[in-house]
Amino acid sequence: MANIGRPKKIQIDPEQPTWICYNCGMKYGSFKVGTATWHTDTCGVCGETKTCTEPRDFGYLLLGWKEKYGRYTKEINEDSSKSS
Repeated sequence: MANIGRPKKIQIDPEQPTWICYNCGMKYGSFKVGTATWHTDTCGVCGETKTCTEPRDFGYLLLGWKEKYGRYTKEINEDSSKSS
């Protein structure tokens, strides 16, 4: 039987960055951002200092985002653990 009219299941990654910039959110999020609170911070995906918000504002990131940018997230996490 066809799956007509039923929404397809979205595969959300269980590991999410703390902050995400607009460009990465649009690329890896499950939907376009609506209302969000923005501030300047380091994006947990691309590693650049930009205007960021929480991944939930993009419907959380889809599976596969870490394969492309995982090295930046790893570096950010290592740097923050050294400063603790």
